[in-house]
Amino acid sequence: MGALETHREYIQLCIQHPELGCSILMLQDLGRDSFANILTDGRSVESERALWFASYVLHTMEQLFEATQGRFRRDAHWRATIWSQLDYHRGLLEEVWPQWRRHYGTRFGKMIDKLLDSPPDEPEPGT
Repeated sequence: MGALETHREYIQLCIQHPELGCSILMLQDLGRDSFANILTDGRSVESERALWFASYVLHTMEQLFEATQGRFRRDAHWRATIWSQLDYHRGLLEEVWPQWRRHYGTRFGKMIDKLLDSPPDEPEPGT
């Protein structure tokens, strides 16, 4: 599956499930003020769905990253798209990334580390 198809599938899922695609709605749906301790608090069907969605976001963005940020190909527009989508889910990523990072590639992990070390809602530094 190419980058466009992967991204289209992700967008369709967000449209079908806005309570997952939007972090603010996700928190409301979970009855939470933040994502702090979401991995350790009592689990519910809703929190599991939120965590699986976060896993899907990471998987999809890593697929886009690998398809568009290879050794001989660096597409700045796709990189900005990946960055903005990860930033959009920053609150949840801040909570799950320390435990989940081992499931993802090193280069993609460096991008997430860079994102989490930078101010929210800003473009990737140095791009």
